[in-house]
Amino acid sequence: MASTSSMTAAVYSRVSHDAPFVAAFADWYLNRLGFDRMVLLQSDGGNASFLMPDARLEVYAVPSHGINANLDRYKNLVLRRFDWVLTVDSDEFLLLAPRYPSIHSFIKEKQAAESLPIDLIQFRWAQIDRLVTFCDEATFPALVGRSLAYRNHFVKTMSRASSVVSFNHTHYPAGSVPRLRTYFEGRTDSRRPGSNFNFSEHTYRESALVHVQTRSLANLLQKSLFTNYNHKRMGNVSAFVDFVRGPPDLHKTDAFIQLVGLKAFLAFSDEEAHREEASLAAFVEPLASPAISLPPFCNASRERAEAATAFAEQGIRLSDYELMADAVLLSSNTGSGTPPHQSNNVVHKRAAPQAQ
Repeated sequence: MASTSSMTAAVYSRVSHDAPFVAAFADWYLNRLGFDRMVLLQSDGGNASFLMPDARLEVYAVPSHGINANLDRYKNLVLRRFDWVLTVDSDEFLLLAPRYPSIHSFIKEKQAAESLPIDLIQFRWAQIDRLVTFCDEATFPALVGRSLAYRNHFVKTMSRASSVVSFNHTHYPAGSVPRLRTYFEGRTDSRRPGSNFNFSEHTYRESALVHVQTRSLANLLQKSLFTNYNHKRMGNVSAFVDFVRGPPDLHKTDAFIQLVGLKAFLAFSDEEAHREEASLAAFVEPLASPAISLPPFCNASRERAEAATAFAEQGIRLSDYELMADAVLLSSNTGSGTPPHQSNNVVHKRAAPQAQ
């Protein structure tokens, strides 16, 4: 059995236009899950004033080198310093079963059952889309409790640093050998790393990596406007500006999806991966105690202020955005008649329209 007596574990992530959300992300992994360090690569040109002062939190301002490139380019920030490295995005929160008080206890239990070192531990996504005009200030467990979560085939990976050659894929690393000993959902085997797997009887029994794919429409639009990834970028910004300024009766979800592009499609579509609900109550209910202090998932006033600035740069008034967003969400089967940013209603997913 490999020794875990002095084990260190770090979270390695990239952030861009995530300021209202990163404080909760850092708090969750450092204080709730007990990771020893969080290393963030910030590529939006902003400052790190949105983060809590904490010696365990490192933020590096870096240019964006393209999709999947930054984590690999700066890998020595983590590979030479820590035993285990979890690569996740800032909208991904790991839930562990209550019997695991920290990530260290999870790793130690899995390794103790093996005679050879484990190279990778993989965690399956459970997906949430918060289809609301602006984010709300619920804690992360409360947000999970009030949202529909869907099963998902994709995984993210925590890697033994000594087994990693590169982080050239978002979901898993390249190893020093082709086949790596990988723990996933109740079993360990030697295999080539992969990014998506069929469900099993152990799915969501001991962990779930909650991917809050859509935090709000305001955040979705900022990401679509400013992303450096062409396949996620809004195609025709001027047409979208005209849409926002246009009459409310034209503010339909189908038109919004066509204009915004991939991020809107993923938020509103009812793809195969979204069809089966994931039950996460066993993970979050123990965290509902008033004795457990958690920050809000989102700094709502900051999101609103940043959205106002971003939209103004495109010639969009915040009030026009709100009217458009309310109409788009109400056209997508809320069933409430109340603008979603004034309640906590979540829009039900539906089939995406055919491209025209």
